[in-house]
Amino acid sequence: MSNVQRSASRPFPEQSQPAPLLERTLLETVLRRTLADDEEVPVSGAERAALADAAQRLQGVPFCQEPVLLEMVRSMLQVECLRSWEAIELRSASRRIAQSLFEDPTARCRAEALWTRIGEGQP
Repeated sequence: MSNVQRSASRPFPEQSQPAPLLERTLLETVLRRTLADDEEVPVSGAERAALADAAQRLQGVPFCQEPVLLEMVRSMLQVECLRSWEAIELRSASRRIAQSLFEDPTARCRAEALWTRIGEGQP
């Protein structure tokens, strides 16, 4: 009985860490959206508002992996699907996704262009 109580009180690994498949799926989705034409996958009003908030917080900071791209990814993930994730898991996933985007020249260029437009108040 004590084994049952002890295991019930300890979270399973999959409860305390984001599932690799979920993170991989999110990365693929973010990459697909980043590389798509604006007409194919428009930025929603909620996403634009979240990005504008990030741009306001980081006003004047030139595009870079951290903090700019990291905040952009985190903002988008919070709007889209991760409200139930713990903050630490969101930061971790956002950091890995931002790194992948930053390392891909095309994704980096598109993300930088979006950052510039958002910072200038353009849609």
